[in-house]
Amino acid sequence: MVDQPPVISPSPKPVKRLAAWVCLLLNLFVLPGLGSLIVRQPLKAAIQIVLALGGFALTMVGGAPLLDKFLRTNELPEQLGSSFGMAVAGVVLFLIAWIWALTGSVSALTTKSGDKQP
Repeated sequence: MVDQPPVISPSPKPVKRLAAWVCLLLNLFVLPGLGSLIVRQPLKAAIQIVLALGGFALTMVGGAPLLDKFLRTNELPEQLGSSFGMAVAGVVLFLIAWIWALTGSVSALTTKSGDKQP
């Protein structure tokens, strides 16, 4: 007998309203993907966390030399070089994770749950 691969359902199960709000706040203000763990979406959460942390690391590694030079000379470097590209790539990665987490949180909020809370 052949095992079927796991299917990722396109629509997540409804979650309680409080959990959805916690998901939104964690995803937006702490770490993208952390809220997705709360609403039991571990694969999505893992990818968002890796993107966010990788983007943050790239931004720090690429931006540190630029910031160092700016603080020492009090002017921007004429040639931005590869460190600027690395910093921009890091910001883009982090924004991708953040926007993805935002859309997932809003989706969790708008999904009808079985709760009858006002």
